[in-house]
Amino acid sequence: MNHTHFETCPSTQIFLKENLSDLRRKDDELLVSTKKQSAGLGRSSHTWTHYEEALAFSCTFKMSEFKVVPSLFLGVALLRYFKKNFAEELKLKWPNDLYNQNLQKCGGLLCHGVGDTLIAGIGLNWNKVPENSFNAGAIFKNSSLSEEDKKILPEKIYVHLLSELSNQTSVLEEWNAACFHLGKVVTWKNGEEDYSGIFKGIKADGAAMIGEREFNAGSLFFS
Repeated sequence: MNHTHFETCPSTQIFLKENLSDLRRKDDELLVSTKKQSAGLGRSSHTWTHYEEALAFSCTFKMSEFKVVPSLFLGVALLRYFKKNFAEELKLKWPNDLYNQNLQKCGGLLCHGVGDTLIAGIGLNWNKVPENSFNAGAIFKNSSLSEEDKKILPEKIYVHLLSELSNQTSVLEEWNAACFHLGKVVTWKNGEEDYSGIFKGIKADGAAMIGEREFNAGSLFFS
């Protein structure tokens, strides 16, 4: 593993994408982490807000290693990590968000393909988000991150994700089981288009089954 760690970085994902060729001369398994991220990427040109007690990192995988949709696997593998190491039961929201037991968003991931490489950007609110943060929450209530944690924990999580690549058989079932809005009425939106219906789960290609329709992109909202 080649691990690059910064004090500050606008976006670990952009840095990794722009320097992929040079970094791959050192190792195929690349990790970029930062103590503070100032312009993290979110879905649909949104930004990811970085809090003081948060982890921000990006890492690479070979496309050929995935037997399922990468974002589905990574979401499930992250849940496995927190359950195995901290007995924390996190939840999933389509398409790529992690939620805590209070149904507050505590993490997210964003995947980009560059040739035969997948770059996964991961943000995790470890502890203590500002009280005025809209629907944002933390994974832990009484924990804190040291400067060393912000370097070491991404390494541990990346090693875990790599190890889980051999365990992809039940990803679809685990994703649906962890989805907190399964069986509930949701509103899908994409640009000016919207549609409401019961969320019935996801298909093998990652498409959301809502009412009588299927969607591969967009965002979900709740009444």
